[in-house]
Amino acid sequence: MTGRRFVLIVLLPLLAATGATQVALDRTPVRQLELEASQLRNLQGVETTLEKTGSLMMGGLRALAVIYLWTRYSDLLQDQQWLEAVQIAELITRMQPRNEEVWSFLVRDLVYNIPASLEDRQEKWKYIAKGLALGEEGARRNPLSPFIYFDMGSLLYHRLQQDPVLAEYHRRARGKNPFAEAGEWFEASRRALAKWVRRERPGAIYYSPSGLRVSDDILSGFIRDVSIQDAGWTLARGGGDLEAAHAALQRALDEARRELATADDTFPRRVCDTCVDLLRAVDL
Repeated sequence: MTGRRFVLIVLLPLLAATGATQVALDRTPVRQLELEASQLRNLQGVETTLEKTGSLMMGGLRALAVIYLWTRYSDLLQDQQWLEAVQIAELITRMQPRNEEVWSFLVRDLVYNIPASLEDRQEKWKYIAKGLALGEEGARRNPLSPFIYFDMGSLLYHRLQQDPVLAEYHRRARGKNPFAEAGEWFEASRRALAKWVRRERPGAIYYSPSGLRVSDDILSGFIRDVSIQDAGWTLARGGGDLEAAHAALQRALDEARRELATADDTFPRRVCDTCVDLLRAVDL
């Protein structure tokens, strides 16, 4: 095949298809946010400038690059090439920094799926720590996303309570137990949700791109539960810090009372009674 025929038969149709794919991608809500973030007047810092410049220079090839990276990432996971998979995951987040689901999917792989294939707990923690760092970057890139904050809180709450050894690694590395940090993520989600509601309209209901609802009452329940876990961990493993345990129980009590203010339900009433009894015991 001559060079001219190759261009006419192969390259021109490929470029046309790539352009059509990019046009469709540019019309999605998430891509609109990415395009807005790519405006040169909004660039901040050397790292961001390099990312945006590279993305702008790729033009219509960007869609193909994203597809290739996801395919490569999936292949590396199947082959258990964990270190290379982490590197590809970081590249994907550079290409799709405003897609909330991308951060959630990749962080879950690092925190849940990859460690599940490992036996050594130190190796497990290494990937969990990478996942938490990636989630922090996702929150920094998407500060108005209630979902990313909520997802990080859920991961910490559910993943690390399954293994006390990993939870202790977390405490040593990050200076707090995982339940206390999970509560901070849920609180951050609540603040982001309040900003989102003010920006949209009073009474607006937030759903993540995948359809997960994040609401104040859901967040209140999680904050209540992780605060109780935080108090229990602090008393059992945190050196018996009564002041910190008292603060955690008070948060749980405040959230249970908040729930009772909107609905007189049996469960939050029992939580209130339990927290009051525990607070009295801690104060003795």
